[in-house]
Amino acid sequence: MSTTGTSDSASLASIRDAVRTVSSVLLIEERADADEVQLDTLKQLKAESIFALEALSTNASLWAAISQDAVPAVSQYLLENDTWDEDDVAKRAVLCAALRVIQRIIPLPSHAVAAARAGLGASLAKVITGKVAKDESGDMGGTSGKRRSPIRERERRQRMSGPSDDDDVQKIALEVLHTLASQSAARRNDEGGALGLYHCGAVSAVCDLLGSRATAPEESSGSGTASPQIAHGSQESITRLGLEFLLYLLSDLEAPLPPNDPYNGAENQRREALAFVEGVGGQNRFVRCLVATMLLTETGQSLVSSVSDGGEEGFAVAPLYGPPLVLYDGPCGGFPSPQYAATSVLFSIASLCCTNDSKDCETFWRTFFMQEERSLVGKETKQATAVAACALFLNVLMDEEDGVCVPSDSIRETYYIDTLLPLVRKRLLEGLLLNISEAFDALDGAEGEMSASASATMLSLLQQFHVPQTCLALCASPGLLEPASQIVESSMQLYSEELIPSIVADKNSLKALFDLLNRRIGGVESKRASTQIRRLNCQILSHAADQGTLGPAVDRLGLRTQAVAALTAACLVDSEDNSAHSFDDDDLVDIDVPLLCLRSLIAVFSVPPKNNTSADVEGGDFKLHLSSAEALAVASTLGKKISDMVLAKFMKRSHGDDESTDSEDEDAHKTITDAPEVRLLCALASNKEALPDLCKNNGLQALSLVATEGELSAIEAMHEACKDDPSIILQVEGHISVMNVLANSPGKGKIKVAVDTACLEILSTLCAETEQGRLAVASAEECILCVSYAVDCIQRGCEPDDKRSDTETVIDEDEAEADEEKEEKIDMDLQTTAADPSGDDGEYRKLQLAAFSFLTELSRVKEHRTNFFSMQDLLDASAALLAKSEPLSLQHASVKFLCALAPYAADTASEHFPASKFSLVFSSRISLEGSKSKKIKRSGFVTNKKVSTRKIDPDQLDINENYVCALAVSGLKCLYHGITSEEQLTVAKLLSSQFARLVDIASFSAKNKYRSDRGPHEHSGVLAYNIMEILVTLSRSPACREEVLSDRLVSAMLRLIILSDLIEGRKDDINDDELYWDAALSLCLQCVSSLTCWQGSETSLGRTWHEVISDAETVAGEVKSKKRDSRQFPSMQRAHSGIEDGSSSTTTFRGALILIMEKRSCAINVTAARSILRQTC
Repeated sequence: MSTTGTSDSASLASIRDAVRTVSSVLLIEERADADEVQLDTLKQLKAESIFALEALSTNASLWAAISQDAVPAVSQYLLENDTWDEDDVAKRAVLCAALRVIQRIIPLPSHAVAAARAGLGASLAKVITGKVAKDESGDMGGTSGKRRSPIRERERRQRMSGPSDDDDVQKIALEVLHTLASQSAARRNDEGGALGLYHCGAVSAVCDLLGSRATAPEESSGSGTASPQIAHGSQESITRLGLEFLLYLLSDLEAPLPPNDPYNGAENQRREALAFVEGVGGQNRFVRCLVATMLLTETGQSLVSSVSDGGEEGFAVAPLYGPPLVLYDGPCGGFPSPQYAATSVLFSIASLCCTNDSKDCETFWRTFFMQEERSLVGKETKQATAVAACALFLNVLMDEEDGVCVPSDSIRETYYIDTLLPLVRKRLLEGLLLNISEAFDALDGAEGEMSASASATMLSLLQQFHVPQTCLALCASPGLLEPASQIVESSMQLYSEELIPSIVADKNSLKALFDLLNRRIGGVESKRASTQIRRLNCQILSHAADQGTLGPAVDRLGLRTQAVAALTAACLVDSEDNSAHSFDDDDLVDIDVPLLCLRSLIAVFSVPPKNNTSADVEGGDFKLHLSSAEALAVASTLGKKISDMVLAKFMKRSHGDDESTDSEDEDAHKTITDAPEVRLLCALASNKEALPDLCKNNGLQALSLVATEGELSAIEAMHEACKDDPSIILQVEGHISVMNVLANSPGKGKIKVAVDTACLEILSTLCAETEQGRLAVASAEECILCVSYAVDCIQRGCEPDDKRSDTETVIDEDEAEADEEKEEKIDMDLQTTAADPSGDDGEYRKLQLAAFSFLTELSRVKEHRTNFFSMQDLLDASAALLAKSEPLSLQHASVKFLCALAPYAADTASEHFPASKFSLVFSSRISLEGSKSKKIKRSGFVTNKKVSTRKIDPDQLDINENYVCALAVSGLKCLYHGITSEEQLTVAKLLSSQFARLVDIASFSAKNKYRSDRGPHEHSGVLAYNIMEILVTLSRSPACREEVLSDRLVSAMLRLIILSDLIEGRKDDINDDELYWDAALSLCLQCVSSLTCWQGSETSLGRTWHEVISDAETVAGEVKSKKRDSRQFPSMQRAHSGIEDGSSSTTTFRGALILIMEKRSCAINVTAARSILRQTC
């Protein structure tokens, strides 16, 4: 018989007839009552027919005939001869030949479908599972008993090396099944009732084969890789073929079919799913090997028990699931590795067991959860192993985008995310909860070393597999909330200290903590679970804050915005949700959620954000960093809540109910200002954007109470609020609070000075802004104490260093009257609580400035002003600060205070400090005579000490020598009518010399723009105007007129008039200093006009007006001939643009007067210029 595949049609037809004939032989029935010889002959004939068909199958032209006639016969033959023995080489050869006949033709889809419809699937399943198993005591019959030992030896060798590919019946049968499964039509039943691959037992057979032949030997399961003897040959092929076969079948079950599907839609799919589950359900070994494969790491290492260095068994997953599948490098069923494929198969089986209700489904989960009866394994070991499997599987399923089990097409992916994944996760969580609960219950009953060892094992297990982190992330799903939250709660009860750092270090779990704070889920049980997990999360976050891990973790993971929003909202959830308090049996019902959230917020704000744009708020030993947006968001949401909490805390303390020192939740807070609600209130109040929201929600009332504790940030916040609206401070009696701080707060050092400074500043602002505030402060009972304290601060700053510490006075109570005793007691109290100036000079100087400011504003109240005039020590100390070379800021504050008293000196001053002494103090600040010190060229002042470059505080930029001196001159103006003629003459001489010096410097060398070490303004114009205002008045007095007519002063006034075009600022660009110079020019014109009208003026001058004017014109010409970059008035360079070099008409005195009249910028200037022209020209 030719098998070469000739093209001759007649020969081909005869061969096809031969195929039918040979195939018919296979269908001959082997009757049990037939003669043994005939039966052996028939079997031999069938074997030869199989070999003949195998030979014919090599001709592709005959595949159609073989598919039509031979395949059904071969399938029937395999079904009848499914039982075979590894030692029966002849039968194995026949079976392999029959399988190869089919294997060669079914790659064609039509042939594969025909083979499946012929019932080939059942036959292959029978062949795969038909191998006869041997036991050590059994007798296989026939010759097998005699050859038992050699057979066993051969079997042992084959188990180690496996049969060859040519005679491996199971492998070839699996290859045929694999090919059939690759065709969708071949997998399913047909309308004629032909069984597909789901119902024929193929699933069970393949699972059995994978569990028995594709697993690593027991001794190599610890490493997860087969030994070199086992990891070759058919085992890897069986792993690949078996997993791909299952994946083919599962692909039809992973998405529901539409109702109009020609395959009868969901009903057939449901039956197929049940059949698949039934095939897997009884294969416990296969299920365990899938779980063992999942437990392998990506490096191929198994997470099974190992031996520690000490020789004792350390913790890891016990190998209770048995050996994993033999793996290889390469793809499998569309996955990059067989491990991924096995994990996907495990998930698909688990999802089928969740969507179907049958005994086999429960069998699968019992196997997975280690609930089988295994007498040789301890219960604790099974629990730990099951926990590891559930936790690792949950971790694998956490990636919902690129995870191993995520389908590639969009339709199946949607079904996976919405339906299958939540079902499997829930069942895994239930198994995890069951085993963890039993393990924790066992820990409660254990004692001694056994308990410690079991506890360490469980902790290691929870940490290694990230159980709390995974469960927290899963709590976001409503259906998973209850079991996941119970696992987290149970874990936290035993291992909070150890687990919380790892929880907050993981971004997903920390994000889940914040997300779950404000989730609200419907249903009574879901509400209970969501309330419980919210309170538990608050505890976790607060504990992390106490550990110091929350703030850095939030910043490092970039969750600051989310953390602030979640914690802020969570503070209000419990109070808004009435049902949250209805769970009386909730173990967490006593948790103070708002307080815990505030602790967590403080921890978040304790770390500066990465953009570093926040405002730092200091207080005590901590610092909070809040951006304006954060402060505004928290204040608008929690302003009322925080304020109410602070008020309630002070209320409890006032009633004696505050148990903060005994409470477990607040044992870290030593004082009320350390409470989280107080700290956050002060931090928010320190932000200008957040302060208005606090003011609307009783924030100032709470701040005023905090201020009584001497909290600096609270006082500073009240100060900011006072600047905007002082009335709101008065409404909450904030001024009383700060006064009590000044009167009663003990302590020393920098903190004490800063607090007292802030208190005095807020009182000063209250007095300065409105009359209502000033009267409220002045009429308060505590005001006398504050005034005494401010006076004491000023006096202490003027004392020598060796006397500052000895300021207490001895009171003789026997000699004092009753009223004096009370005042002396107040003085003693203040002396014992006043800030110590021996520390930071800069900080104490601020305190002195604040004290001066307070007293200056209070001097507007008659009662206190009168009291100040009687305080000789205060006035002497103020005068001393002007006489000494003190910082300009203190000189300014002192002269400002004395100027506030000067207008009332003539009527109110005491004999110890009369008006004449006021005049002497002011004059000493201006005096240029009798000093051997170096003169300061720029200002024309003298000092007893060489003045070095001073650094001016930002809030004192406008203060310089000229400005302080101008204030002193303004004080002299107030005293002019209250001093004697001799004193007036002295003042006139002093001011004449000073004005001449100012004009000399301004004309020739003064650079009147600012210098960085002196502030933005030199104030020479202010000083010049104040001086000229007095000189104009003095020029009308006969006693002083001659002094005013001194040659130097008159020359200076004339030069100023001649250079008037250089000092007049433009109307659209004029600064205050130039404005004052313009005003000084007007006064000069009036003064010169008055003097020129006096008949004895030339006699007093000692020369004619023409001579004096000529000299002035010469000097003025030199000024105008200078280059534009010379040192001049601010407006000189601007004016040079219209002036030619050399002399011009505007350089003459007459020309300057004419120009003034032509400009007509000021009527007084014009009339005065006309008068001077008439008298001198």
